Amino acid sequence: MKKHTELKKYKKLIDKNGIVHIVYYASDIHDIIHPLSIEENEILSEDFVGFLEKYRPLIHPKAPTVLEISGKQFSEEEQTLINNTIWSNFCMNMTHADIEARACVKSIVLYLIYTVISALLLFSVKNISDEVIVNLAYMPFWFFGYRLLIYIILDCMPLWNLRKWYRQLASTYVFFSGSKDTVFNDISEEELSKEIKEYLTETYKKLQNNRMALRYIKEKGLIELGCRVNSIEDIIMNPLAKGREYMSGVLAGYIGLAEPFFRHDCRMTLEIKGKAFSEEEKVGIRNAIKNYYGLRVASEERDMLDNRRKIYLFSVLAFISCIMVFLWGAKVDIAMHEFIVMIFWFFGDYLLEFILINNFGFKKRRKILKNCMDMEVSFNPDNAG
Repeated sequence: MKKHTELKKYKKLIDKNGIVHIVYYASDIHDIIHPLSIEENEILSEDFVGFLEKYRPLIHPKAPTVLEISGKQFSEEEQTLINNTIWSNFCMNMTHADIEARACVKSIVLYLIYTVISALLLFSVKNISDEVIVNLAYMPFWFFGYRLLIYIILDCMPLWNLRKWYRQLASTYVFFSGSKDTVFNDISEEELSKEIKEYLTETYKKLQNNRMALRYIKEKGLIELGCRVNSIEDIIMNPLAKGREYMSGVLAGYIGLAEPFFRHDCRMTLEIKGKAFSEEEKVGIRNAIKNYYGLRVASEERDMLDNRRKIYLFSVLAFISCIMVFLWGAKVDIAMHEFIVMIFWFFGDYLLEFILINNFGFKKRRKILKNCMDMEVSFNPDNAG
């Protein structure tokens, strides 16, 4: 009871005057912006994004979000950079969620068509006395109908909610309190309301036409990545392992933030700024990137092989259960008959899932990862020239 009361007080504080107020302490700009970021290609740090993730249940699409950054007193240039980075990063995330949601809608339409066709097929064979044919017609109907509900309830709706959340974060009103201790309860609604409403009106207009990441990739056929490093350890996990170099977790996590936009039909480039590397180190860096994505390709191929084995196994089991329905269907009681039919539908449903969903998903990811292996790496050290 005490915890419940404290939670209600906490939520009331967050949603005071209909404004979601979040306070983040930053001792350095890298607490907000990823340390490997380069100019005009800044990415938010994983800790900062993870911090905002904790507030997702309290952020409402209709409630303005205010982010107070305390701690270090940032300069005007740094404040502008932080604002732009928050805007651009969550715009990209919103665009990706939008892409996924639209792809989900296409899948819904496709599965709806399949469900209608399978329903018509089922209706046409309903009067046939052969029970095996009727059960074979039932299987695609239930499969496509079930997948249709899954896409609508469990896939599409959460994506649209995620898109709204990213939209809200992209339009977050940021103010910097520095080392001053500000208490949100002492800030009147009038002091923030007008400025926030003007800011939200401006950002929402920009968000309505935002397709920058997707449009850029489609028009240019190019995915450009960039990072700034201070040492080779920022890139390679073990620089001494000649010929077996592997990309560091820091760089893998940094590039991974852009992975939702990776495509198999686009040229990929990575520009590395900062430290000047020798020719031998450059070869090691390229090998590390290729080895990292090569292992991921091998992992996808192993999963594809496992999926292929499951297809063979469930094909045999579905065939055996089909024979059981055909041979024993009329010779057993109703309960046993329904049990045999249920087994047949179980194996048939998983067989269709392994063929139509898993198989194509593995192939798509493998193509993207193979494209990452051919990533063009260039070096632009600070002391060049």
